[in-house]
Amino acid sequence: MQTERNPVIIIIGYAMTDIYLVSALLKQFPDLIIIRYRQHKTKNLRYYFGKLLSKGFFISLGIKMVSVYLRAEIFIEKALGKSVWTQFGLSKPVFPENAIIIDCKNLDELCEISESNKHGTVIITQSLRLNDRFFKLNRNVLQIVGGRYPKYIGDTSVFWAKATATIADYCFTIIQRKKYFGNSVPLAYCPIDINDKDSIRSLRIRGILASSHSLVKILNGTETLINYHEKHHESQIFSTPTITDYLRVTVLRRHIKIPEYAKKH
Repeated sequence: MQTERNPVIIIIGYAMTDIYLVSALLKQFPDLIIIRYRQHKTKNLRYYFGKLLSKGFFISLGIKMVSVYLRAEIFIEKALGKSVWTQFGLSKPVFPENAIIIDCKNLDELCEISESNKHGTVIITQSLRLNDRFFKLNRNVLQIVGGRYPKYIGDTSVFWAKATATIADYCFTIIQRKKYFGNSVPLAYCPIDINDKDSIRSLRIRGILASSHSLVKILNGTETLINYHEKHHESQIFSTPTITDYLRVTVLRRHIKIPEYAKKH
């Protein structure tokens, strides 16, 4: 897909996996346009308030405690001079010297940059939530999503595949994103190996390591794409587990059924 006339644009957040993906793409596409987008705080508050209303206080608190637990892990790793990335023989990702990053603080700026490069291929990472206005301006959008789309999607979908020991769904998916998520098209499945010690953080790293290779091939036109003809499908989106379920799977290493609170209807 990559040509001299069609730039490659990646819109990232602030996750370490986003930085790794940028580094992998820059090796193949030195003119990569990198946009770092900070999600508007008001919209984040709406999202969390909506979650509180739909799931209830105690479930929402249990989900929030997973975030606290993961932050505590990172704090302890820093204190000990360690990193989850060393499990994969890698050091903590940093932006390469040739990375030129455009910081975007609102949707207007993001849409303006995207519109000026509307003939390019836009890549968005799984951690970003963008509204319909963005997708109206961009026709060729690729997105990396956790899980086997359309069956499993969401930031923690691979965790739930692990929790239920659904080995066939241990993967990430690169999709051609449409305005309506249910109309998106899977382009490539990126299988990953999982072990009993994997956490949400290490699963995300496994996913981005696998999907970065396929993404480069798709952009170069050398990847064998999935032959997919469904025009519309309902996808099951999965949310973060509560701290109780998270520890049951990652510490006690038990298999559990997917609870109703984790399913976004």
